Amino acid sequence: MEVIANGQKIPFNLTDEKNGKEVLQTLLLLTNQANKLIIECKINGEPVSLLERDKFAEHSIDSIKKIEILVESKSQKIISCLEEINNLFTKIGDSCSDVSNMLITGQKHKALTLFSEILDSWRKSINFLRVIESSYKLKFNETEIQGKKIEVSNEELYKVFCEIKKAIENEDLVTIGDLVEYELKEKIKEQKNIIVGLEDIIKKETQKLEQQVP
Repeated sequence: MEVIANGQKIPFNLTDEKNGKEVLQTLLLLTNQANKLIIECKINGEPVSLLERDKFAEHSIDSIKKIEILVESKSQKIISCLEEINNLFTKIGDSCSDVSNMLITGQKHKALTLFSEILDSWRKSINFLRVIESSYKLKFNETEIQGKKIEVSNEELYKVFCEIKKAIENEDLVTIGDLVEYELKEKIKEQKNIIVGLEDIIKKETQKLEQQVP
């Protein structure tokens, strides 16, 4: 089996791996230990999703001739994504103001559609934060940023979203305006502080790893 990382052949010796799924798990483990992140993967020239690696449980070792992976620095990639999420929260605030304006002009359906898109974007950002929580063995129900636990801040923002959705359905313009202007702005500010705090945590953890390298 040949393993290529960023165009270069790398030494890879099988140990107890019995199928394709276990080989992919080993590669994920090794790259994670090296503070790297696999962002693309091909098996025998075919693109594969590492999130669906269970599909390769029935692939024999002999059937895999070549694995090609594209890796990036895990910390740099995550920090880059965190910066994108930071920008996303700014857009969420602006979009919620647009929702209010749509309702004023009688566009309830359009307002609900936009708000659904806002929620979807927020859920994706939360899922990514969960990846960070797992990768760096953090506990959001214990980790505090500027005196507030990350988990608590996330839950409070979700409650504000639920209140806004209910107000949209009821076409309660006064409540929506108050929630967007006061509650939401404060929660978005907290989320931005969380992003900055997580960036600092990741940078410190990366420095520790680099110091451990002989």
